[in-house]
Amino acid sequence: MQAFEALPRTAIDAWAADPFGFRPPGGETADEMARRVLDALNDLCMREHEALVIVGHGGPLRVIAGHLAGLPRGDWLGIPFDYARTTRIDIVAGSARIVWSDR
Repeated sequence: MQAFEALPRTAIDAWAADPFGFRPPGGETADEMARRVLDALNDLCMREHEALVIVGHGGPLRVIAGHLAGLPRGDWLGIPFDYARTTRIDIVAGSARIVWSDR
């Protein structure tokens, strides 16, 4: 809960060196978060849904979008999820299509 500028440079460098393995104090790694999110997504996909809305933060949304799009994990951080942006992910017969909104 600090402004980016207030973060210690050593913490930023540690995260940049290993974005998926870095653990902030009292937090989880991005790897752990990704496993948790994908487990939840798998649970949701096992159920019948006509439509499903997921509201979340950029990290979990990047995991979902990157995984469903078949992107390498290293590319997930570059997926744009702006504040208050709507993104639709169509899943049909096991394949996913991401539809980005114009806002």
